[in-house]
Amino acid sequence: MGIEYSIEFSFTDAHRVASLFAAIGALTVTLPTGARYDFQSAVSGRMPDGTAKITESGVIFYSHGGQGEEYLGKVVASLVREFGSVNVRKTQ
Repeated sequence: MGIEYSIEFSFTDAHRVASLFAAIGALTVTLPTGARYDFQSAVSGRMPDGTAKITESGVIFYSHGGQGEEYLGKVVASLVREFGSVNVRKTQ
């Protein structure tokens, strides 16, 4: 699955978070369990470089290699600009 990161921050509107993902270039994948956001570079092939899910306490981000860590950095930077302080920890 890749490397999992928990990004915790305070927010009240998940649509604002999803809009930030879209601005970075994420594609929204609708699943029965909710939305997943895929971050994929032009050279990554079929597998996304990173995926994210919005949770009650923030975001779970999975880096699948390629440019996954770069996308993680972009996600964190966008969240800090929009919401202020965030806590990032590697969970797997």
